[in-house]
Amino acid sequence: MSPLRIGALALLSLSLMACVGHGEAEPWISEPQPDAPAAAGPPRTLAPTIPTGRLLAAYHNVEMSVTHPGNSAEAARTIVIEAQGEVLGFNTDTAQASLSVGLDPEIAERVLHALKRLPGVVVRENSSTNDLSQAVRQLADRLGKLEYSEAEMDQIMRASSDSVTFDAWLVQRELSARERENLHNQLQSYLQQVRRTQISMSFSSETAPANVGHKGFREG
Repeated sequence: MSPLRIGALALLSLSLMACVGHGEAEPWISEPQPDAPAAAGPPRTLAPTIPTGRLLAAYHNVEMSVTHPGNSAEAARTIVIEAQGEVLGFNTDTAQASLSVGLDPEIAERVLHALKRLPGVVVRENSSTNDLSQAVRQLADRLGKLEYSEAEMDQIMRASSDSVTFDAWLVQRELSARERENLHNQLQSYLQQVRRTQISMSFSSETAPANVGHKGFREG
């Protein structure tokens, strides 16, 4: 056994001995079959593909004063659906309404323009971008190191005849699985923000412009 593997085994034994006994341990298999792992773990989700270049998330917020907030929100939702966008949130009552959507960045500006043409007054709007490049690549690096260390430890433990260390490894493997899932979820959340431009619309009835209607997305 290489010095690296001996060191990894010793570190596992020392750091995780206190964890043993929390929950029911899986049976120790002293001589696992060569074609079957000592203890089968849950299926692993494939790591998401990280795009090259800068990873920018774009956000737009628009507040409008309209006659009928609910009707205006419905009209805005229709525009988004016609543009093949995703409605993330929709709330409405007699005095105010809100709509949150996700759109392909290539059509986001055109849809935003159509939304602002709804009858009413745009009282406030702002746009922002968030560079997620560093955060995404740091998470991807952590995930890669975690998966590498898991693979190395799995190989070591399959050759181990120490039942106490084996039980500690089972505990650590469960913790690693949770951490791996958490990293996957964070990565997916960031990448979703990059792939979909987010637009948030809010409608209020503070003033009373003319009749509510809308020109469809395809009408420009």
